[in-house]
Amino acid sequence: MGGCPLPLSGGGPAPWGRSAANLLAVVDQAPDEPHRSGLIGGVVGRVAPVVMRQIDTNDLVDALDVNVIAASLDLDALLERIDIDQVAERLDLDALLKRLDIDEIAARLDLDALLLRIDVDQIADRLDLDALLLRIDVDRIADRLDLDALLLRIDVDQIADRLDLDALLDRIDVDQIAGRLDLEALIERIDMAKITAGASQDVAISGLDLVRRQIVRADATVDGIVGRVLRRRTDSRPEAPGHLSEVAADVVAAEADPHELQRRDVSGHYAGPVTRALSVLADVSAVFALNTVLVALTTFFLGTILDVDPSQEAVAVLTLSSLAVLFTAWFWLPVAFLGRTPAMALLGIAVVCRDGTVASGVRALVRALVLPVSLVVPVLFIGLVVGKERRTFHDLIAGTTVVYDWGAREAEQPVTIREQFSARVRRREIQRDPDAEPAVPG
Repeated sequence: MGGCPLPLSGGGPAPWGRSAANLLAVVDQAPDEPHRSGLIGGVVGRVAPVVMRQIDTNDLVDALDVNVIAASLDLDALLERIDIDQVAERLDLDALLKRLDIDEIAARLDLDALLLRIDVDQIADRLDLDALLLRIDVDRIADRLDLDALLLRIDVDQIADRLDLDALLDRIDVDQIAGRLDLEALIERIDMAKITAGASQDVAISGLDLVRRQIVRADATVDGIVGRVLRRRTDSRPEAPGHLSEVAADVVAAEADPHELQRRDVSGHYAGPVTRALSVLADVSAVFALNTVLVALTTFFLGTILDVDPSQEAVAVLTLSSLAVLFTAWFWLPVAFLGRTPAMALLGIAVVCRDGTVASGVRALVRALVLPVSLVVPVLFIGLVVGKERRTFHDLIAGTTVVYDWGAREAEQPVTIREQFSARVRRREIQRDPDAEPAVPG
């Protein structure tokens, strides 16, 4: 074996000799390419470009399982090695956002799986929010972002469950926020006069409603006494006119346990005798007082300015004429335009047609012209007490009636004395026999 040369077939060079020569020839070509030290470096430098040109990158990407790679990736270790502040400083966010289709990314992204793998507290501790926010154009992002589609994909309950509110609140410096807040400028922007006026108005309305409720209670008490005297069944009298009775029935159906003492909503119900009588008395008193002032001013003007001394007959004619005009105008125009006189508005009642619709100007005029007849013959007001629809003589002639109407607020009837007494009796019955079913008050 020692030193004998290997046999050469056919006297030519050995096969390995030819292969080495061909490989060296390949390496010696392309002198312009950068030289890599050693034989291996030269081979890699020449072979790698050729191999890369032969590989189809699209097929390579399709062959990759992104989910498997993401599952095997240690995001926490990767995030620890990344300097987020340095990346944020070198990154051109505007150019990047122009090339990104945010809606398509949001549609393909599994936010729940991503959020489960991210340690939000660790990222928040390392992130310089001030520097990041200074580089972000919020208006441009808001214009391009489809918030509706994004919110539909976010599970807010899951985020709230994972969020550590205590740690978040610990990082908020409340004293610093209070120190930066300009309280004087904030107080200057508050309209204290408007707030005070609104509070005063609420107090006045509450006081007015309190008085109205007591008058409505008096109506219910009088109605209960008259019903007992006439032996009238409680369900024999309609509560409201026309289509207003449907609204009243819905309110009654929606009430709570009838055994419980509670206020009733009587909006749209027929107004009771006490409220009606007080409204007529207040309106008539206001008309007489105003007429007295007008006559006094007229006689003063005639006697002082014009030096005319009117006789007693002339003053009487003037008084009656002005009273007739003022009385008609007082009970006609407000009802025609507003549905109520000033005293009616104060007590929370309104004039409507018999079917519950708004009273026309003609009906209001007829009602105003016939009202003096009812005042002269008080017995014509008996319908307020015994009538099923609580209509007086001038209501019958004009085809009108009067209902409770407190505007936007509910007209409330407090618990009556009869209801309180009945409740006390029911409580005693329950104490004697707890298993007995208490009767609903009739």
